Amino acid sequence: MKRFLTLCLVLMLFVCTGCGDKDKQIVLTTGFGEDEIFRLEGEICTRQELLVYMMNLHGQYDNIFGEGIWGTEISGMPLEDHIKRTAIARLYKLKMMKLLAASYQVELDKKEEELAKEAAKEFMSDLSATEMAGAGGLKQNMVQNMYAEYRIAEKLYHKLIENVNPEISDDEARTITVRQVYASKRSDLEELLARLEEGEDYDTLSFAYNEKDDYVISFPKGKMDKAVEDVCFSLAEGEVSGIVEADGGYYLFRCISTYDREETDRSKQDILRKRQKEAFSQVYDAFSKGKECYLNEKLLDETISGDISSGGVDFFDVYEKYFKGL
Repeated sequence: MKRFLTLCLVLMLFVCTGCGDKDKQIVLTTGFGEDEIFRLEGEICTRQELLVYMMNLHGQYDNIFGEGIWGTEISGMPLEDHIKRTAIARLYKLKMMKLLAASYQVELDKKEEELAKEAAKEFMSDLSATEMAGAGGLKQNMVQNMYAEYRIAEKLYHKLIENVNPEISDDEARTITVRQVYASKRSDLEELLARLEEGEDYDTLSFAYNEKDDYVISFPKGKMDKAVEDVCFSLAEGEVSGIVEADGGYYLFRCISTYDREETDRSKQDILRKRQKEAFSQVYDAFSKGKECYLNEKLLDETISGDISSGGVDFFDVYEKYFKGL
């Protein structure tokens, strides 16, 4: 499950205009084969593939937000166009990873080929008549190829990150917990400090003076303003800091815990994911540089997500069912 989700995140992070690097995008309206949406260094993406990804996104938005979400905009873009843009971007990266996989001799074994075939059979059998009509002539062998390509991309990703050191020290990932007080005026915190010297309780005063919604926060190194980090990581448990200027205002901190085990473990996972992403991106970015994508803008414009029922079958749920644990 974690491996599957990791590749999903890699594809989700790649959302941009056209197909891939907008500086290399070449838009054409002629010279394409039937149902070709884009062509990337010999790799073809078809309208049927795009429709499957759009159908999946439709279902996800419906499940999360309900049907009332349609007609809204995201960052000034109609949701329908956002879905198309997102699907194209993910498919572009998938095709690029397939090209890269060939240079690393990443292929499917016989078992994986059979699993792709079985997954495609189940996906097609679960589609309703309405979904089939909206999928633009989708065939089982097309879906089988889509599952095979996704599996190749997954295998490539894990090959590229296999040498990333998973060992992360407690000190590197150490997460502390503090009770903060933020004020826009320094004089307010000077007044608070004076009341502390008179014996009043810091936790009680924090509710009266804090101008932020959060009172207790936990964070590892590298997540906060350096001035805040340097002060907080030097505090002993129960110790109150001096006034720290940051974020356009002023802070006081009282250390609750110098080491949060649960948050530190979570921080280790975040650090590892960052290292893995950097290792993957280093190879992927170098390989993809200069590659040209030919986009069939006319067919893309004619392909609208409104043609598709969101349905109940999820392309990636079926994938996970068959490839989980490999």
